[in-house]
Amino acid sequence: MKLKAIKKYKFILILYFLALIIFIIQHSTGLSWDFSAYVLNARYYLSGFTTYFEPLRPPLASMLLILLGAGTLFSEYVFIVFVSLIHLFSCYKLCKNHGLDLNIFYAVSLTPFFLSLGFLAGTELLSLTMIQLMFAYFYDKKAGLFLGLAALTRYTNISYFITLLFKRKLKPVIIALLIAALVVVPWLLFNWVKFGDPLFSILDQYANNIGLRGYLWKTPSFLEFIEFFNYTLLLLPVGLFFVFKKPRKVSSIDLVMLFSLVFEIYSFIRIPLRSSRYLFVAVLPVSYFITRVLQARKTCLRTAPVILLVLNLILLPLYSPYLSFVSSDYYTPALELVGDCMVTSNAWVYVNYLGVSAEPYPHPDAISNRINDGYRILLFKNVGEPEYTFDDLFMSQFSVLENTSTHYLLGDWELCKDPYGYDLSYLQGMNRTYMEVHGYELSYTIFDLFK
Repeated sequence: MKLKAIKKYKFILILYFLALIIFIIQHSTGLSWDFSAYVLNARYYLSGFTTYFEPLRPPLASMLLILLGAGTLFSEYVFIVFVSLIHLFSCYKLCKNHGLDLNIFYAVSLTPFFLSLGFLAGTELLSLTMIQLMFAYFYDKKAGLFLGLAALTRYTNISYFITLLFKRKLKPVIIALLIAALVVVPWLLFNWVKFGDPLFSILDQYANNIGLRGYLWKTPSFLEFIEFFNYTLLLLPVGLFFVFKKPRKVSSIDLVMLFSLVFEIYSFIRIPLRSSRYLFVAVLPVSYFITRVLQARKTCLRTAPVILLVLNLILLPLYSPYLSFVSSDYYTPALELVGDCMVTSNAWVYVNYLGVSAEPYPHPDAISNRINDGYRILLFKNVGEPEYTFDDLFMSQFSVLENTSTHYLLGDWELCKDPYGYDLSYLQGMNRTYMEVHGYELSYTIFDLFK
């Protein structure tokens, strides 16, 4: 029986291991900023809240890293294997429960964009998986469970509670929302106890990505959509027409998928600090509509999965910039010079990940204060910020301990600030800077979310 099952899903297993190999090779090439931050948050929980921490990050990825290996390097690879596996399971359940061909759906979903960015920032694939499981169990109480887990993966997923209204009956909607609330409440309680505000993390992330980033907003480029959709941009309109050409036959799950597609595109356009990876969950509705139209043609049932696989592999090299991370070797030589002193750096996440306590780089008007307090100011030249890193005249007015092709090191050899675990939120850090430089704090409350 097991041999028959393996034979039946042979193509699916080939795709799974192919994707897994790409993910593991990619992760082994170096450091990913966001992935490293989730690992650091896992270490923070394990340390008893004494190391570096980013309050704005939802907890699920870090909790999984703890459960899968206590936030070690080993846990990172187990995390990749585990999330890839539950994603495959979510594809299986979605296809089984909604009448989709698994071979076509899985092959469509493994686009070059998917393979390149699935673990680029740690939670893209996990977020997609939770939403996919929610839709797989859409008519079941489990939808609320996965909605809650999706919200604890990425806060933008909270908006998917709207899809529950497509259940069309009030009782299942209320039950699903209650289950989702029960999943999220422990995290809200943690924020309340730790920071005095149950929505502290959510507000901090909103301020960082949207609320205080309006100055970064720019009109979305069509090339950004090309980067995400690739060849599916040609197939998606056909799939949409096929599903919605007969309105009377449109199902609730069809409408839910349409909502997902529109919502992901809208969210992507709206966010100022934008990256094409924010479209990642749209892989789900895109794969759904394309699968619906392809499986309707009997000739496509066998040929389409293989053609899609070949097409994805041919286009994958175009995404090569995403397939490798920054090597830790770029940072480690400079870290040997800071001694046992607190560091402030423009690569503070990498510095903390590599075992040296660090906080974000200072405002230019606060550099002298940091030096006088005994900090080592370590600014790497492969990072675009802050701009003053590339102003040699400006930098020369301070005590430069080292200036190489890779970094600047500022400080005073006679002074040394004892290292500590930096756990200020984005807003707290902003307020510290505003008070230090301007003499007043920045006011940002939950009401600013609705402006």
